[in-house]
Amino acid sequence: HLIGDHTTLEVMHAEVRAVLGGRAHELAASQPFRNLVAQARLGVDAKAHEQFFQALLADIDEPTMPFGLSEVYGDGSGVGEAHRMLPQALNERLREQARRLGVSLASLCHLAWGQVVALSSGRQQVVFGTVLFGRMHAGAGADRAMGLFINTLPVRLDLDGTGVEESLRLTHARLAELLSHEHASLAEAQRCSGVAPPAPLFGALLNYRHNTPAAMAGSRTDDVLAGVEWLGGQERTNYPLTLSVEDFGEALGLSAQVVEPISADRVCGYMQRALEALAEALEQAPNTPVRELDILPAEERTYLLEELNRTDADYPSDLCIHELFEQQVRRTPEAVALVHEDEALSYGELNAWANRLAHHLIALGVKPDQPVAICVERSPAMVVGVLAILKAGGAYLPLDPAYPSGRLRQVLDDAAPRLLLCDAAGRAALGAEALASLTAVDLSDGARPWADQGADDPDPRALGLTPRHLAYIIYTSGSTGTPKGVMVEHRGVVNLGLAQIGLFGVGSNSRVVQFASLGFDASAWEMIMALGSGAALHLPADELRQASAELSDYLRSESITHATLPPALLQASRSSEYLASQALILAGELPKAELIRRLPAASVINAYGPTETTVCATTWTCPADFDEAIVPIGRPIANTRIYLLDAHGQPVPFGAVGELYIGGAGVARGYLNRPDLTAERFIASPFVEGDRLYRSGDLARYLPDGNLEFLGRNDEQVKIRGFRIEPGEIAARLCEHELVGDAVVVARQDRAGDKQLVAYVVCAPEAGSDEDDGSGLAGALRAHVSARLPDYMVPAAFMRLSALPLTPNGKLDRKALPAPADDAYARAAYEAPRGAVETALAQIWAELLGVERVGRHDNFFELGGHSLLAVQLLSRASDLGLKFSTADLFQAPVLKELASKIHLEPQPSSPGVISVQATGSQPPLFFVPTGWGDCSYVISLAEEMNVDCPVYALPWPSFDEARSLTLEAIADTVILAIKEIQPQGPYRFAGYSSGGILAYAIAQRLLGLDETVSFMGFIDVTLFANRSSISPSQIVRNMVLERFESLDDESFEVLERFAGQCSIAQLLEKAQKIGAIPPDGDLHNDVLMSERIAQFHRALQSYQVPSLPIEIHQFYAIEPLISRRVPPDKAFIGPEANSPLRGWDQVPGAAVRAQPIPGNHATLMSVPQNRVVLARALSRAFGRVDARD
Repeated sequence: HLIGDHTTLEVMHAEVRAVLGGRAHELAASQPFRNLVAQARLGVDAKAHEQFFQALLADIDEPTMPFGLSEVYGDGSGVGEAHRMLPQALNERLREQARRLGVSLASLCHLAWGQVVALSSGRQQVVFGTVLFGRMHAGAGADRAMGLFINTLPVRLDLDGTGVEESLRLTHARLAELLSHEHASLAEAQRCSGVAPPAPLFGALLNYRHNTPAAMAGSRTDDVLAGVEWLGGQERTNYPLTLSVEDFGEALGLSAQVVEPISADRVCGYMQRALEALAEALEQAPNTPVRELDILPAEERTYLLEELNRTDADYPSDLCIHELFEQQVRRTPEAVALVHEDEALSYGELNAWANRLAHHLIALGVKPDQPVAICVERSPAMVVGVLAILKAGGAYLPLDPAYPSGRLRQVLDDAAPRLLLCDAAGRAALGAEALASLTAVDLSDGARPWADQGADDPDPRALGLTPRHLAYIIYTSGSTGTPKGVMVEHRGVVNLGLAQIGLFGVGSNSRVVQFASLGFDASAWEMIMALGSGAALHLPADELRQASAELSDYLRSESITHATLPPALLQASRSSEYLASQALILAGELPKAELIRRLPAASVINAYGPTETTVCATTWTCPADFDEAIVPIGRPIANTRIYLLDAHGQPVPFGAVGELYIGGAGVARGYLNRPDLTAERFIASPFVEGDRLYRSGDLARYLPDGNLEFLGRNDEQVKIRGFRIEPGEIAARLCEHELVGDAVVVARQDRAGDKQLVAYVVCAPEAGSDEDDGSGLAGALRAHVSARLPDYMVPAAFMRLSALPLTPNGKLDRKALPAPADDAYARAAYEAPRGAVETALAQIWAELLGVERVGRHDNFFELGGHSLLAVQLLSRASDLGLKFSTADLFQAPVLKELASKIHLEPQPSSPGVISVQATGSQPPLFFVPTGWGDCSYVISLAEEMNVDCPVYALPWPSFDEARSLTLEAIADTVILAIKEIQPQGPYRFAGYSSGGILAYAIAQRLLGLDETVSFMGFIDVTLFANRSSISPSQIVRNMVLERFESLDDESFEVLERFAGQCSIAQLLEKAQKIGAIPPDGDLHNDVLMSERIAQFHRALQSYQVPSLPIEIHQFYAIEPLISRRVPPDKAFIGPEANSPLRGWDQVPGAAVRAQPIPGNHATLMSVPQNRVVLARALSRAFGRVDARD
């Protein structure tokens, strides 16, 4: 809306009808819009608005974003629409309840919409926008006035344990309060909340509007408007989720506009169901907690709970794991079962060896559910030991010899096994103290006391062993640092093995690699997949598992058909040809899309599942034409059920984020010796009688095709500056960048102890060497992520690593991630600060935040700033005469935006003059701007100088375009400001680059007034003999092109060709279109500044340089300035540029003292070491003048 609203259209149409019907004389006098303006100003004052919204929103510190939607396209693309009429019976029930309770129907609709927003955003305290009529307090005749009266303001509702009827009354009262503030500013309301700009306060909008019956019928015109053709119309929304409730008097309709992929029709369905639930609760149980209002239509609830979980499949639930192996022994006893280096065991040999050991263990007293530890190297003895423990009825307790002995002792202390199977490596890992309390059975080569035991299969029934007994206990890390043992039963592993054998096509001709450590549950998956199907299980040596190159050779030489590997291992490999196996299963963590795309067109499967649900709960098979940005975790495997639930255990709407609960045959018994934690994480299913659910702590949502997208863990979820953030989502977007091979995002504490997001990236080969500029990579990645995620999800730092640190199981070792280096901190694509204010701010930011440089597009908070540093920033800025408030900083944390809000209070009060150094016993030193109007160099240069005098920077005055501008006229204007500070000489000046000629002109005019000029310092100021050889317009074009020298060749050539045939404004627009200027770059100011620069250079070209009785100190750069883009023969460089005197010796009688400075024209100032040399040389020359004066 810009000039009108819905009522305006109705008034306009009515007047058109009257005119066309010959009834124009009946129309009432028009109501001027200015009456609204006057009424709004006479109504509630700004202070009352502020107090109201502070009370309403002060404790809201994060946006309410249903379905995680935060973006909307202004052109309307990617937005779906849906419309429906509510059943008449529901309409009547709602109106009846509204009348009964004395509230408006709009209040019922707001409460229902609040519950939709709550359940789709995972929040109880929700804020959404509501469209207010705007005419309630607009004075008499407002209902007939045309203009934009409507206003959007936030509504805050608490969908908690309060009863439905009481919640409705509270909602009605809140809306009534809001109406008295209907002319308040939405921006002001947001400022009263705890949500930090630029994040929006809410992402959902409700528009309750009254419509005519004609609108209900869809009529666009009627007989009175005959002859008027309706061409069409379009609605646009600024919010990703908008619902309009159409009140037709005796009927209710719903219209939704929703950003894809969320279905607009589903949103209408949620609102209808919420209204039905609200009416039912008000009629039957008004004290029902409002948070229990259901919004899921019956068909969606059935789809979520049943249709997506139709996974029932027959499996031999009466068998134990080893019995599947024994079936294969009977089928093919001579087939190869196990391969390790040069050794191969047949199914018959492996079974006989395991049986003899099993009988020995039975004789040692092993019973069902009894843990038996096994700590051995990777060898046939490892597999024999596992099978023997299972056959004896025990639960194997794997101990990895590679783990620290302290960790192994923790497991032994908790599980308290009496028996241990070990070899020399296991004994060394555990140590004598741990072994002293155990009965150890040595599996090393040599004497085997069980060799004369029987080779027959032990009878499970004689042992009292059933599929409900434990197969293994595997320890996983705990949040408290103490590992916890997951107890997994035989039936779950049998279901898993047979499901995977069928899904992956494993058979007697297959070769399965056993990659995972025995202490990792994927090892059970690999063993049962092979030995339960008649396939061969191949054991690579440990050294092969740790190096992708050696592993690739092994997989190829052994003709492996089925491999389960962690994505991190594959990500580090530059070759994927060896992965052309029948099935490549990725497990352990989420793979990136780029990895999936570069793998060969084999059967690539992404598997997901916690240890607590027997290794795997869902799988996704990659289609041959995969080209998406998201790698799903798929759908549940056989006899497994998945639910996405909210904090109260209820299903979330399709597409909303929920916590993964997993049910079915694979759910583990619980945690050993942890009844409290077991009760917390393993619960009775409210959806299937007799089933148990594991509460995973993982977050996911359904994609439109019914596959699940994994979004990280809820305990990895971080809250930074009021935003709840899932780091996994950020890492996924980072991995889409061509320079990124792998990435992980974590929250770390900065120097002040505050949390900030840090991205760790492993670069693809295209990124170049590790020695390349880290800040350049950070800028590129920040731009990439900023284009795909809200600002608050952009990491503050991007740390480049050669590889992500991994645990022995191939998972990310988060504790080994290093603190980010200084050059890792995120910045926008760097653009130097402009003008004195931006430069002064940048200098303060750099010092406070501990970074080397700050650009004009950098964000104070993203560089590590926080409220305590903000206070210091205000204090430091105030010392320089820069006045702004903390509110200004929080509303405009980007350097250039903050600079635009700053009030300059120079000391003294001369307009435009900036006090760089306020005190000193000698007369002041005045610096003039460069030829680009920039005096930013003064701040950093003055800090390095040692002078006992005030220092001022003299920005350009306003140029009067109406008259011909001369350098003398500019000088006269500047002198007025100078004399306010220093009424009488002697005067001292310095200037850098071509702008220094202005200092000479100022001296000329002062000398003409009989004043004294005692110092003239030129910093590489060249006086070209043929200044008119290049036009001011071309000078400005060259300046603009120099700004983009860092672009790639193709982009720069595009701009260079374009520059010769367009205006500066068009050139800058072109640069923004190709990404050389940020999308939010202020082109208008850039164009204005370019015009001023051209004006200055016209004045410069017409200036006749006189001979003056002053000594010039020329601090010249000893290196030539060579552009990598502009050939020397085309550059505007005369012979004067190579002379130490820089052409000033051509001025008759000129006295020039030349002082060499390291660097070229740019780097003598920009490189800190060179700037120090320059500052000292200036100080010495200035000191000699002080002594003389």
